[in-house]
Amino acid sequence: MLHIDIPTLAEFKALAQIKGETCVSLYLPTSPLGDSAKVNRTAFKDLAKEALSQLKEAGTGKKKIALLGLSFKAATDDLRESPQVQLAKRLLGEGRDLKIWDDNVSLGQLIGSNRQYIEEVIPHIGSLLCQDLETALAQAEVVVIGTRGIDRATLSRQLRSGQTVIDLVNLERARRIEDHGSYEGICW
Repeated sequence: MLHIDIPTLAEFKALAQIKGETCVSLYLPTSPLGDSAKVNRTAFKDLAKEALSQLKEAGTGKKKIALLGLSFKAATDDLRESPQVQLAKRLLGEGRDLKIWDDNVSLGQLIGSNRQYIEEVIPHIGSLLCQDLETALAQAEVVVIGTRGIDRATLSRQLRSGQTVIDLVNLERARRIEDHGSYEGICW
């Protein structure tokens, strides 16, 4: 599979033109898992730390966050090596009120090292997981899309005005909710 991670000049210019709501863009070149997996995780943690620091300095007060997608890849419940798990841990550490929805992840169905991993990283994961999208989005000020396994029509019906949407997975143009208001792409 071919991955292209270098943003074009047009993409950089588009980011520079964004005005209004606070926006954070993270550029992290990635490679398939292997020798560079640890380096990628470290770089992501550093970028996330810097982004959160900048948000604090800018006075962003949004604390209620819905994270849509937790697993390592769509259509699985594998949480090991998932950057979304690390993001959730970081957001919790920053005092954010987090709700998580992933239609493939059910705490009761997790077994073995997968369950052990998530219980070590986020021991109270059960209280954060929502069984339906509506519950996860109900009080959210910020919606972070971390899965491609989400239906545009369903998401569009559930979003409210005033919610900031951050797309981490680069949903195809036809599936984006850009007309909703504040819609930003990070890491693509």
